[in-house]
Amino acid sequence: MYEKVKGIRPCSNKGPNIFSFNSITAAAAAAAAAAAAGSSSSSTKRMQQQRLHLYLQPPPLPIHPTRHLYVVRHPGCQYTPCCCVTHLKRQALQQQQQQQQQTQQQKKKQKQQQQKQQQQQQQQQNVNQQKTVHFGVYMQLLIQVYIQQKAKLIGVYMQLLIGVYMQLLIGVYMQLLIGVYRQVLQKTPIHYKPAAAAAAAAAAAAAAAAAAAADGDAAAEAGL
Repeated sequence: MYEKVKGIRPCSNKGPNIFSFNSITAAAAAAAAAAAAGSSSSSTKRMQQQRLHLYLQPPPLPIHPTRHLYVVRHPGCQYTPCCCVTHLKRQALQQQQQQQQQTQQQKKKQKQQQQKQQQQQQQQQNVNQQKTVHFGVYMQLLIQVYIQQKAKLIGVYMQLLIGVYMQLLIGVYMQLLIGVYRQVLQKTPIHYKPAAAAAAAAAAAAAAAAAAAADGDAAAEAGL
C-alpha cells in the first residue's frame, strides 16, 4: 500500500520518542530539494512526492502493521511522527482512572443520600414515638379522672341506696314491733299492762340501737 522507506527502523512500541525528528526533517528537505531541481523522470518525481507526503503527512491509521517500515500516526496523537502504544495505554489508564473516580464519587453520593434518608427516617420515628408516649400519658390521665369521677358517682349512688334501704328496713322493723306491741297489749291482762309496756319499750330501744349500728356500718362502707 505504501512504499517502504529505507533508513528508518520499525516501531518497537516503546514510546513517542523512538524516531529522530531531525533526520526525518532532513530527509524531507532533501526530497523537496530534489523535486525543486526538476528531475526529468516523472516516476522519480512521483516517488519523491510520495515520500514527502509520507514524511510530512502520515496516514491516519491507529497502529501501523507490526515490524513494517512505515511511519504512521494514530488519530488525535500529540506526537509527530508517532506510533505510540504507550501513549494509547496511558490514555486508556487515564480513562479507567476517571471512570473509577466517577464510580467512587457516585458511590459516595449514594451513601450520603442513604445516610440522609436513614437520619430522616430515624428522626421521624423519634417524633412518632414521642407523639405516642404523649398520647398514652394523656389517655392515662383521662382514664384516671374518669375512674375517679365514676367512683365518686358510685359512692353517691351507694349512699343513696343504702339510706333508702335502711329507711325501709327500719320502717318495716318499727311496723312489726308496733304490731307485736299492740297484740301483746290486747292479750295481756290489765294488771300486767305496765310491765308489758316496759318490755315493748325495751324492745323498741333495742331495735333503734340496731338500726343506728347498721347506719354506721353503711356509712363506713360508703366512705371506703
